[in-house]
Amino acid sequence: MSAFSFSERSIRKLSTVSLPVSKIVETALSISPVDFAVVEGRRSVPRHASLYRRGASKTMRSYHLIGYAVDVVNCPIDWSDWSQFELISLAMSDATDIYNLDCVYEGTLRYIWGGDWKMRDGVHHQWIYKDAHIRSRVC
Repeated sequence: MSAFSFSERSIRKLSTVSLPVSKIVETALSISPVDFAVVEGRRSVPRHASLYRRGASKTMRSYHLIGYAVDVVNCPIDWSDWSQFELISLAMSDATDIYNLDCVYEGTLRYIWGGDWKMRDGVHHQWIYKDAHIRSRVC
C-alpha cells in the first residue's frame, strides 16, 4: 500500500466518472509506486469538442464523454520520464484485475492505456466491458 492520497481537485475530477472507473483509479493509487493526480474525468460534449478542434483529442467518440476514461499525471510532473507513466499504467492494470476479481457490474472491464497507441498518450486510461452480457455481483 502506498502513502499517496488524492487532492481535492483529483477527488472532484474522479467524482465525474463511472463508479467502476472511480474504484479502479482509487485502488491504483493505493498500489502505485508513483504518486499521481487525476486531471481529467468525464467531459461535457462542448468541452470535448473544443479539445477536438484544438487537436488535443483525436476523436469525438471519446470514453471521456461517458465517464470511462481518465487522464492522470505523475506528481511531480516530469514529462521527460516516460517510465513514470508506465508505472502508473501497471498500477491501473493491476487495479483493473483486482476490480474484476472482486466485483463485476455488467461484465468484465478491459483496461486500455493510451501509451500503447500508435500516437502515444501516456496520461490517458480508459476501460471497456469485455462481456457485458452477464450481471453478477454489485459492490
